[in-house]
Amino acid sequence: MALDLVILLSLLFLFGAILMMLIHRYRPDNATSVRGDWLKYAVFAGIVTGVIAVAALGRIWTAVLLASLALYGSLELGRHLRLSRLQRMLIIVLCTALIALLLAHLLMLQSSSWPDRFVFGFVIVAVTDSYSQLWGRLLGRHRFCPTLSPHKTWEGLGGGLVTATVCAWLMGFLFPNTTVSHLIAAGTLIAMAAGAGDLGFSAVKRFLRIKDFSNLLPGHGGVLDRFDSLVIAAPCIYWIDRLVLR
Repeated sequence: MALDLVILLSLLFLFGAILMMLIHRYRPDNATSVRGDWLKYAVFAGIVTGVIAVAALGRIWTAVLLASLALYGSLELGRHLRLSRLQRMLIIVLCTALIALLLAHLLMLQSSSWPDRFVFGFVIVAVTDSYSQLWGRLLGRHRFCPTLSPHKTWEGLGGGLVTATVCAWLMGFLFPNTTVSHLIAAGTLIAMAAGAGDLGFSAVKRFLRIKDFSNLLPGHGGVLDRFDSLVIAAPCIYWIDRLVLR
């Protein structure tokens, strides 16, 4: 399994890099923006690899990671609230609890081969996020939801959804007893939940009149900017694992 996963991730990163090169060729930008794009892509690859490595260590270390994401993300959000100190602290505590509760669904996946189930859901969300942006930049013409996120397009949405679904099918080696139709259904539903999470947090940023929650991660913004889709998709991943995957 480990070798299959490494090969799949390598192919995903390679295909993403090819799309990036096509974007820079057919939609050229200045050298500074190009370097920024590659830095962003390298950070993304590092995050994906790092989270999977933590999951391989077990649920306890993954729980620590998810709790840290919930706390830091809530602190990012709290910085933009124009409230009193007490009110801001209360919102931060409540947001930390809510985000942690949603992410905790990833820790409650079925015990049998838990890392495989976590990796499946996490990779589908990551692929949806990254490839929606890549396909959107390469082929995007028609805006999807300009009031919330002016850069999202129908082409990007469709490309991310299709790529995530194909990725779910390719990860069938994680679930040898699951049919192709169930894998495709799982990938599609998780990708849709990830897209909903991205839009939901875009609405929050629009309400707060900010572009990113912070500038912690070059090219990505903050923790919430990078993991917003996973927060909302986590309960979906849990129920799909219970009802669809075998």
